[in-house]
Amino acid sequence: MHWETEIPDTIEVSDSILKKYVGTYETNRNFSIRCYLENHHLYTDSKVFPKVKLLPIANDEFYPLPFELYFKFVEENNIMKVKLLSSEKTDRAEGVRQ
Repeated sequence: MHWETEIPDTIEVSDSILKKYVGTYETNRNFSIRCYLENHHLYTDSKVFPKVKLLPIANDEFYPLPFELYFKFVEENNIMKVKLLSSEKTDRAEGVRQ
């Protein structure tokens, strides 16, 4: 899942927005993802991939180098979710914050 397409440009996202995404998300693929703030950047780790920095391309969408994968955060009915999307923006997994 390494980048085969052009790597997207990044933007600045404030800590106040990033803090909304902090937490542990249980996925529909039987693993959890921990998202946390460190030095003004969002990081994630889980049993299926190592600690990686999430680079923002929108206030609610990020990607981890070196993986060609997108993290899209969505709040629905006061429940924060994260969708893991392929480079074609199709769902690979979805998690709900615990």
